[in-house]
Amino acid sequence: FKQKTAYEIVDCDWSSDVCSSDLLTDTTLLDDLRARGQAAIFAGFHAGNNELGAASLGERRYDVNVVGDDSAFPEMYALLRRLRAKWGIAMIDWRAIREVFTVMKRGGILVLLSDWGWKSDGTPCKLFGRWTTLPSGPAVIAARGNAPIVPFFVRRESPGRFRIVFGTPIDAGDGSPAAQVRATQRTADELERLMRTDLTQWNCFKPLWPGAAEQLRLEALAAEMLLQRKGKGAPQ
Repeated sequence: FKQKTAYEIVDCDWSSDVCSSDLLTDTTLLDDLRARGQAAIFAGFHAGNNELGAASLGERRYDVNVVGDDSAFPEMYALLRRLRAKWGIAMIDWRAIREVFTVMKRGGILVLLSDWGWKSDGTPCKLFGRWTTLPSGPAVIAARGNAPIVPFFVRRESPGRFRIVFGTPIDAGDGSPAAQVRATQRTADELERLMRTDLTQWNCFKPLWPGAAEQLRLEALAAEMLLQRKGKGAPQ
């Protein structure tokens, strides 16, 4: 089934008429980033139509790079890499840290999807009123690359019509544990706000919230991290 779906994706006619639809009703943010050579982390969930959003950005020649996991379904990953390359979108393996920071240095856009399921080594945050974790990548990379985090949602507005909606850009701060928690929580808040505009479009494939005991641990961990400044391993 997965292989059949992958080939159907590749064989689709992603024509310029589709890609140049009204997805981008306001390019102010993107144009400002490009004019200043400012890198950015675009953080999203598996929601709406991210592929159509990528095609639209690629058609307008924005420097967009998508970080993906090539280990789970390598055949699907290879097909998506070739498909996105046709749109001018680069794929980066999630372990290729050097490539990630090369994008940051040249002022490109790095796309990271954050709803890969709860993991104990993620950054604690509250999402839809319950404690969970989101990947630390967006906050860590944004801080090291001096780049804002921009939450996004490629939302289906009506049959055949989509729009890229951006949240408020987030300053990742100085990279300290406290800044990491704050940036991750703000990202979670913005993505929750965007998803609430139409929750039926959110395809959450993996369990995103742990049990009650783990949620209590995450709440305590977040409080502890908020007391930790840069370069300090203990509460101040």
